[in-house]
Amino acid sequence: MITPIPSSATVLHFGVGNFHCSHQAYAMQRLRELDPEAYCHWRVIGVALMPSDLPIIAQLQKQHSTYHLKMGSPDRSEELYKIDTLACVLHTSQDAAEVVKHIANSSTKIISMTITEGGYNIDFDRMTFDFTNPAILGDYKNREQPQTVFGLLAKGLDERMRNHGGDITLLSCDNILKNGRVLQLALESFLSRYDNELLAWTRQHVTYPNSMVDRITPATTDGDIAEVRQRYGVEDPCLVVAESFFQWVIEADSDSDLYPLQQVGVQFVRDVDPFEEMKLFILNGGHTLTGLLGDALGHHLISDAVLDSRIAAVYDRYVRQEVIPILHPIDGVSFSDYYSIVKARFANTLIKDTTARIIAGSSDKVPKFILPVIERQSARSDGKVNMAALIVAAWWYYLDSAYRRNVMADVQDRLKDTWMDIFRDREHSHIAFIQYAPVFGQVAALAPFRERYLHYISLLRSGAITEAFTSG
Repeated sequence: MITPIPSSATVLHFGVGNFHCSHQAYAMQRLRELDPEAYCHWRVIGVALMPSDLPIIAQLQKQHSTYHLKMGSPDRSEELYKIDTLACVLHTSQDAAEVVKHIANSSTKIISMTITEGGYNIDFDRMTFDFTNPAILGDYKNREQPQTVFGLLAKGLDERMRNHGGDITLLSCDNILKNGRVLQLALESFLSRYDNELLAWTRQHVTYPNSMVDRITPATTDGDIAEVRQRYGVEDPCLVVAESFFQWVIEADSDSDLYPLQQVGVQFVRDVDPFEEMKLFILNGGHTLTGLLGDALGHHLISDAVLDSRIAAVYDRYVRQEVIPILHPIDGVSFSDYYSIVKARFANTLIKDTTARIIAGSSDKVPKFILPVIERQSARSDGKVNMAALIVAAWWYYLDSAYRRNVMADVQDRLKDTWMDIFRDREHSHIAFIQYAPVFGQVAALAPFRERYLHYISLLRSGAITEAFTSG
């Protein structure tokens, strides 16, 4: 029996992946348990968009949209937590009409999303919407059967406007600086060629708070499922594994529909940007660093990589010399203490996060997590970009090695075809790589970065990997 689709719920969420299940859905579960009567409508209608999501959506439907979350701490204590806050799960290929109906429903107060950086259809170098995307063009031509998140939002919000459905919050939960502004730019750009009346309505009735989300959530393995079966007697193909650490910071006023979440540890602040920068550059950038350097040194797990003294030394120099000096201060927050906590979280052996998972999608990650550090440091009179240049060189080394091994068959990246073209010319690939403007912008022209990058490339090409990681 498949769980029936409810008539109403407070939240509609695009992107029902492990992270949403470990983070936003977890927070709403705790809120509902805090006061079941007051917060009974704080349930989530989950929406998946990718064809690859179909199997997990079918399994969740068989489980009446419930699943278990296993949380592990650095001290090796763990907890298994049952979550039933998903009212139902839908897939846009099968349930687009239902998704539109819930966007239009006045009971829906929040539309949140974890659709990854690439899902916003934004050229982040130019901060412009890509109107040439075939899927976007398809939604303009066939408005009755939208397929993208923007086409679905446009149709649903149009019905909401005509039915006087009221104000609504669109909440990005993706790892993007100013993610609320990015979401607003994307949707308003789409609407500018869709319907000017609807665009005007959204500017009066839709809010886009910035937010910062944090909880390390690796991909669930068959071993995780077997371990839970053996230890707890629970069989759950939809099991989600995450660390015990949880953080969610939202930029919102006290009259926001989101405000009840403060009762379960969600922070509400006037300006989320400093928190987001701290997290993106120290944690997400640190993940990229440990993933790429860990892979180069033969590490499969992030926990093993961060405990490698060579990688730990690079990470330490990167954060203390290159990242912390360009962060904006936050009252009551010590960046050094935050960094120490992050390192301990990376070393959590219960969270079997892989270097491969972290490296996947680097074309979306490096421009958000690493390049801004290079750009800001380069603007300083005493700018330091040594370790940041090493991270970029390690990315080149990963792609170069993958090309030579099996022509990048194992690489998971939206620009895989582009990199394959570049790395065919191995002699010049290191230059063509950083000159690829859609990813690197003008970074290749920054002399201090280019000098250090070429230094590391020379070492890596000669096979002196350890020397490259210790020569900074």
